[in-house]
Amino acid sequence: MSTTRTKTALPKATPRPKPTTARTKSTPTPKTKPNSKTTGKDRITVGNTALLPGAKRTIQRASREYGIPIYRVALVREGACDIQRESVHFAIDVAAVFHKFLDNVDRENFCVMMLTTNNMVIGLNTVSVGTINMSFAVPREVFKPSLLSNASSVILCHNHPSGDPFPSGSDIELTARLAKAGAILGVTVLDHVIIGNRCSAHFSFRESMPYALEVPES
Repeated sequence: MSTTRTKTALPKATPRPKPTTARTKSTPTPKTKPNSKTTGKDRITVGNTALLPGAKRTIQRASREYGIPIYRVALVREGACDIQRESVHFAIDVAAVFHKFLDNVDRENFCVMMLTTNNMVIGLNTVSVGTINMSFAVPREVFKPSLLSNASSVILCHNHPSGDPFPSGSDIELTARLAKAGAILGVTVLDHVIIGNRCSAHFSFRESMPYALEVPES
């Protein structure tokens, strides 16, 4: 007895639907060319500030055109004081010179007398002109003429228009400060003379307050 087999077809798999995604066109980022004017190669820095090429070219052009200046320093003689004295050895000699040099001035004048190693007078210089009761003197300006004239020592002098030559506290402090500065520069401060309004009125630190001119050894 024969049996008939029936073939059953397998069911077909249902295809999965493909996901539908909306495609968006992306805008391409434009490629920017490096600005040749602001590249690191062309920049220069001054301190913490970066300069653009225009400033760099200006500096370079100014450097080529101007360059580094060269100076010549000289001491100029303005005139002569009609005083027949080639050397000084005492405070009264210094006072006589400055009484004539500062005759008829109505304000304080701070002056310096430059001397050689033999106390020969090289010349006089007015460092500053102050007020009726004050004069201004800083070591830089006081010793400038002595360095330019190759002076070995100096004598400082200023006048008191009030007529009283006795020094004030600031005069004493200034004398000590200038004596120390002179020692550093190799220029000895021999004396500081203050003159009054009379021909013989004067005060000498060398004679009355020598400790103000003493420089402690370091």
